[in-house]
Amino acid sequence: PVRFYRAFATFVLVDFAWIFFRAKTFHGALTLIRNLFRFDPAAFVNGSLLNLGLNAPELWAALAGIAAVLGIDLLGRNRDLRAALLSRGTACRWAVYLSAALVVLIFGTYGPLRGAGQFIYSQF
Repeated sequence: PVRFYRAFATFVLVDFAWIFFRAKTFHGALTLIRNLFRFDPAAFVNGSLLNLGLNAPELWAALAGIAAVLGIDLLGRNRDLRAALLSRGTACRWAVYLSAALVVLIFGTYGPLRGAGQFIYSQF
């Protein structure tokens, strides 16, 4: 439990610092922080989540990706997933490898229309 709380505290502090780093003004950062704690359950059903920049399929893909990463992390808590994968047969291992490559190809952002301006650290 102590390790979890330390990791959670680090996450919260880093995210809090990023708010001030990315906001254009101090007042804008305070407004962002104030709005973080405003919970509107209707946002899940009235479509206002789609005003944040993702369309419905992209939102579902993001939620599925988060669920997959969380599930893999939970599976890896009690055992070494790398050793478990290596102990499987060759066909099973290659199915996992090819599935991961397919996910990258399908959901990856690449191509000539995605220049350096679209890169996540382009404004850094």
